[in-house]
Amino acid sequence: MLSMKNPFKNIFTKSDQKYTLYKSVGNGGSVGSVTPARGLELNEVSLYLNRGIGKRSEKVGEIEFLIKNEKGEVDTEHWLNKLLDNPSKVYTGDQFWRLANTYKDATGFVVMRKIKGDNPDKVFDKNKKDQVVTGLQIYNSAKIKVNLSTDEKSIESFTYNGIADANETIPYDEAIYWYNPDPKNPLLGLPLITAGLRAVLTDLDITAHQSSVIRNGGVVDSVLTFKNAPNAEALAKIKKDYKAEYGTTTNTGVPLILGGETKFERLGLSPAEMSFIESRGLLIDDMAVITSVPTALMGVTSGETFANAEVGYGIFLRETIRPILKDLTNVLNWKLAPEKIDITFDDPTPKDQDQILKKLDAGTKAQAMTLNEKRDLLGLGEIEGGDVVDRTHVKEPVATPEPAKAKAGIFTHPLKNKDFRADYYKNYLKSLQSKERDFKKDLKKYFAEQEQRVLSAIGSRKQVKIKGIEDDIFNENLEIELTFPLLRDLENIAKEMGQETMEIFSSGQQFIYTDNLSSAVDKRYNFFAKSINSTTAKDIKKEVTKWLANEESINQLKERMKTVYNTIDDARLTTIALTESASVSQLAKMETYKQVGIRTKIWVWSAGTKGGVREDHASIDGEERPFEAPFSNGMMHPHDPNFGAGENINCECSI
Repeated sequence: MLSMKNPFKNIFTKSDQKYTLYKSVGNGGSVGSVTPARGLELNEVSLYLNRGIGKRSEKVGEIEFLIKNEKGEVDTEHWLNKLLDNPSKVYTGDQFWRLANTYKDATGFVVMRKIKGDNPDKVFDKNKKDQVVTGLQIYNSAKIKVNLSTDEKSIESFTYNGIADANETIPYDEAIYWYNPDPKNPLLGLPLITAGLRAVLTDLDITAHQSSVIRNGGVVDSVLTFKNAPNAEALAKIKKDYKAEYGTTTNTGVPLILGGETKFERLGLSPAEMSFIESRGLLIDDMAVITSVPTALMGVTSGETFANAEVGYGIFLRETIRPILKDLTNVLNWKLAPEKIDITFDDPTPKDQDQILKKLDAGTKAQAMTLNEKRDLLGLGEIEGGDVVDRTHVKEPVATPEPAKAKAGIFTHPLKNKDFRADYYKNYLKSLQSKERDFKKDLKKYFAEQEQRVLSAIGSRKQVKIKGIEDDIFNENLEIELTFPLLRDLENIAKEMGQETMEIFSSGQQFIYTDNLSSAVDKRYNFFAKSINSTTAKDIKKEVTKWLANEESINQLKERMKTVYNTIDDARLTTIALTESASVSQLAKMETYKQVGIRTKIWVWSAGTKGGVREDHASIDGEERPFEAPFSNGMMHPHDPNFGAGENINCECSI
């Protein structure tokens, strides 16, 4: 049987070519340095190192470059857009920048040569208008030699040792040299794994050990003892038979049948072996430290909660990826961007929506923020007239009207006259349609901006497919807050409708927007804001569920979100705008009746513009009731909030 004294002996054999580059790190031996070639080889064979560098490079590959002019405005027509999005004919933009970061992490540097569009023989001058770079050539860092000046204070060129010893010299001015400076030699790159080399090699030792154990039939945890020692020929046969019957992983657990005077003894794992196996988990943590990638993103989720993983992902994007992207764009600005042009990027760091809501709330209560400042906080563009302090939710003191005195004698409601009622309704419908169109315009704008917020939250980056992702891309509470401008619209509709009605029933009297009416409009607005966003949230969750079940791409998720907003078509917008405009109009009319002192109310019905007839509405056209009493259909007035959508949607009745 094999000895248990040294389980690491003979791990690396001549046939194990993949591991011939590495030596055991035991006995306090030196681990050596990391050359570019060795860095790439280590990245290839070390599982968790490869996962860590791969995740870093994947996120760098998803960079969204922004080209800004001297005014700070994004210039989508500049030639740098096309170059940085598609720098090579061999790779996609995502692949190119992913590869560039992999070289930089594994070897310490990457060299990219600028391909000029006008004259390849001229030295590139980024500030000349005719010097347009049409492509970038990326080189394998393991085959690059950095040529320093004689005093080693500057870089003169780079030499690429290509196929069949065909060398290519790359002048420094024509190269983009992105590297991590080595403090010992600041002109050369320092691989990411240098400080953690011992941990990487230990990882390889453990992997090789486990592979060897499996290949040899498992850990030696028991022995067979024979009373009479067999001769060499018999011992060879026993070994051969044992290996055939029990020496493979497929036969693990099969009962061992012994004959003669043979004794079986279980040894178990030694403390050294158990410590060796446990160290595997510690090495994963080492790799997380080396690469600054959370273990959950490397596929190790044991012991991780959803909340911890989410926080870790945010920290990874903010503290690891964002600095890498900033470093890359700084180099590109230095070596590639013309004067007065700034290459920057779309920050991949998730926004803290709760913090945004707190800032918005504090700014609103203190009357300290303009509407454009709020929009900027939400990542939205400026609007005309938005540079004044937003007082949308500041309640202005309102006067309480004196109750009107009833006129002497018998009161005859003017709407009892059928002709007057028809003319009254015609004017009401005209006014309502005008208000509906204005409200619909703002409502359409709100949904369009909401769609962009959702698509922006998804981004071009690959999201982790986890339960609850719909909450990341659609913050329902935030969206409700962003309907504030629509409240102003509803308030204006109520004020205008109240004044128009006042002029019909009491010439010369001013309509007053009272606290009671303000509260009623607020209540209707809150119902409306929650309702439209609750519907959208349910539709988004439904599509996200399908997306997760089908394991679709991020682009397919975007298409599903576009489908959600395509359902908010013109017809739906019209229905919402009409229903909400009519609801607050009827509230305003009820308030006008109070202020004028009219003691009765009359239901006014017409077929309107939307078609369809509610019999319980049509049958009471002209019905007069005391102001505080309901109509015979049970409603206090058209669009009574105590009745459901079946009685109110698209209703154009009035009092």
